[in-house]
Parts: sequence; C-alpha cells; structure tokens
Amino acid sequence: MRASVQLSTAIEILSDREKRQSYLAGWFPGLRSRESGDLDIKACVLCSDRTFSGLEYRGLPVRDFSSISLLFGDGVISLGSVDEENRLIKKRFRIYADGGPTALDLDNYLSSNPKYLSIYAPFMRPITRLEYLDNGATIVGFETFVLTVEDISEWCGHLESLGFQRLPDEELDIRNHGDTWPTKTENS
Repeated sequence: MRASVQLSTAIEILSDREKRQSYLAGWFPGLRSRESGDLDIKACVLCSDRTFSGLEYRGLPVRDFSSISLLFGDGVISLGSVDEENRLIKKRFRIYADGGPTALDLDNYLSSNPKYLSIYAPFMRPITRLEYLDNGATIVGFETFVLTVEDISEWCGHLESLGFQRLPDEELDIRNHGDTWPTKTENS
C-alpha cells in the first residue's frame, strides 16, 4: 500500500507541467520545457519478485523487476531440451521486434492482458505443497504452480502465436560443458 501512495504522489507531481519540468531538470540538466511538455507518464508498481506480477492495485498494474529488465534488456527468452546426442538445444525468441522495445511494447506490458504474462500460462499447472511441522500436528499448505512443457514444439508454437520473433537455436554439448556457450548456432 505504501508503494501505491508514493506512486500516486509521484504521478500527481509529474502530471503538473511545471513540477515535472523542475524534477526532470534535476535528472537531465539543460532539459527544456518544450522537450518535456508532452510526456506520456506510465505508472506501475514494480516488485522485486514475481509473486504479485500481473495483478492490479488501485488501478495500477503490478509488475516484477525481472520482466521489465527483460523488456528493456535483450528481450530474449529460451527453453532448452536435451537431444539423443546429449546436446542441450535452446529454442530462443525475442519478445519485441528488432531495434529494441517501443512505446507500444511498453503499453502492452502495462496493459491488463500483456503478452509477456501469457508466455507460460498454458503450461503452468497448480500444485499444493504441504509442510508438516511438529510431527504432523501442524500442516502448512502452499498453493503454487509448476511449469510443465512436455512438447517443446507446443511452447514454440505458442510463442509464435504471441508474435514473438524466432531466433536461431543454440546448442551445447553437455558431456563437455566446459566449452564456451554456445558451441554451435543454427537457424531453425
């Protein structure tokens, strides 16, 4: 709750043109009013872990640091499997087009149904983990999810349906894992 109050205060300040200019001039000396006048402020609650990512609190989307780092980093996600020759094959996808993320990518990321949060959804299965304390006198149950991908081609098809760009596969011979990653790159 404290974060949403702080964020609401920041939005109020940044929505006022003069206050926004004063604030931004501290970060970017020499910034002129005309350069900051038409800014579109996007707000979200950013958590350190994924526990609450995808939720909304008081109209603000909740996201996690790892996913926003991916969006503004290389944008590459991958899933690997070991083939019959003991090679690890990584199927790789970029979550945005060449040239880096765009304002549309950020809008989608902060939307109520972002593509990013649906990457693993079809492959998540609910599980209950039980912890027995005091010789079973107390039982603590944890509801969580496990990722189960039985057919990697289904995962690839799902990512392609989301519009993610397929990248070349990467291979690593896991019998000799001291080699520099990747040992071989192929187009698929």
